[in-house]
Amino acid sequence: MSILFAASNLVKLPGFASLGYITAENMLVGFALVPIAVAANYLGIWSVRKVSTETFFKIAYVLMFVIAVELMRSSIVELWWG
Repeated sequence: MSILFAASNLVKLPGFASLGYITAENMLVGFALVPIAVAANYLGIWSVRKVSTETFFKIAYVLMFVIAVELMRSSIVELWWG
């Protein structure tokens, strides 16, 4: 799965480059966020091992609901007042 995911992302690179999304500034931001991504992965692994499955899924569902509400709110604000 990891190889398939990596390959699908590599296929996207020429398109992103042609649209101007790959810039030095974006690359620097991406590299700066790598330590945070690694730490977040280890925090996730730790939480899966320490928290019961039921509690973990409850937390995940609440967070997904909060994200969905925020996405809808920002879309409505953009459509009506943007």
